[in-house]
Formats: sequence, C-alpha cells, structure tokens
Amino acid sequence: MFGILDIGNSNFHLAMISGDNVSEYYTVDCDRDGELERILEEKRIDRLVISYVSLKCYSKLKELNCETIILGDEVKARLSWSYKSMGMDRIANVYYLIKNGISGIIISFGTMFVIDVVKDGDFKGGFIFPGYNSQVECVNLKSDFIEISPSRSTDEQPAKNTEGAVKAGIFSILKNGIAGVTRALYKRYDIKKTIITGGDSRFQKYLDGEYDRYLTIKGIKLLAEDVYGCNWR
Repeated sequence: MFGILDIGNSNFHLAMISGDNVSEYYTVDCDRDGELERILEEKRIDRLVISYVSLKCYSKLKELNCETIILGDEVKARLSWSYKSMGMDRIANVYYLIKNGISGIIISFGTMFVIDVVKDGDFKGGFIFPGYNSQVECVNLKSDFIEISPSRSTDEQPAKNTEGAVKAGIFSILKNGIAGVTRALYKRYDIKKTIITGGDSRFQKYLDGEYDRYLTIKGIKLLAEDVYGCNWR
C-alpha cells in the first residue's frame, strides 16, 4: 500500500492512499516511540512519500522497510516562489491551490498557526503566529512562579486567577489576530475563499471558510508527482 507521511513539529500525520483518495488517516505524537512504525507494518505500507518540517521529529523515525521518496531541495529549486526556510507543509498547501487554479487564503492550525495567500497563481506571502500551546510553553519558560497547563481552553472572559487570565489572553490574541488579518487580506487582494486545515479546531467557528483536513497531504502528493515523477497509486 502507498502512504504519505507529513512530519510536523509535534506529530506524524500518516495518510493511506487508495487511487487518488485518502482511505485512512492517523495522527501520532512524535514522542510515542515505535507507534508509527507499528502502524506502517500493520497496514503493510511498502511505498512512502515523506515530507518534514522538523529535524527533531524526523530523526525519531526508525529504519523503514519500504521504498521512500523524501521531499527536499529539489522542490524548492523547482518553485520560484518558495524560499529556503519555507516549511514543506506550507509549500504543499500553496502548491495545491496554484496547481488547481484557486485564489484563496490558507489558514493552518498546528504547532504554529499559519496564514498564506494565493492570488491568480501567485504566492503573495504569509503570516506565522506561535500556536496556543507554543505560547503556553513560552509563558512557562519565562515565568518562575507561573505554571500554565496546556488545555483546549476557549474562554475569553476576564479571570480571577493567573492561569485563567493567561489562557484567556492567549486565546483572545490568536482569535482576534487571525480574524483581523484575514479580513484585511480579503480586502487587499479581493479574495473571498478561505481554506482551513490543521488539528486545532477551536478557532474554526470564528472564521468563514471550508475545512480541508487533507489539504497538506494532497499538496504533498502533487509535489511528489510533479517534481519526482511519482506515479504510485
């Protein structure tokens, strides 16, 4: 079976591909030693396209008993609009829109929250916000007397305890920041379409757009086909 592995900053995202469609999808924490390899063996994956943005997570891969294509510098050399430090997940998302003739705003909710803009086949640039848990970790790193637990808080109300106030502040910054930037981009580029992807669903209800869970996977598949000549099905 053919699979696509998208390695993020915190998780492995594994998609099983049947024809041109995703038949199964798994998200595995990068720190769960051996879990990804167990799934690969159980599902009898013999061909795997790999994209990664984190060397730390990539280095945790065990030896793979399958044929692999790893997206790398060849992709960036081929695409004039990409740049050296641009993450392969962002490249995949943007490439999918360009390849399909879509003008739109991409919002990806992961370890980082990313907004990218595609207009008339051209990548206009993007914004990167540290994600919710990334900001919580920053507070914990910088504060001696505050210990904030990661959670899926969506509370914007003023809080009477420090942890609640920090969480409400982070959530408000992200919600209002992303919504405000998106509105400005609609106006600046005369774009009406927004595609939302990524795993942190708390913010989706505040945005007007369609959710595409497999956007990055589909972009990786197109890059493998167009840059590496991959014809796996």
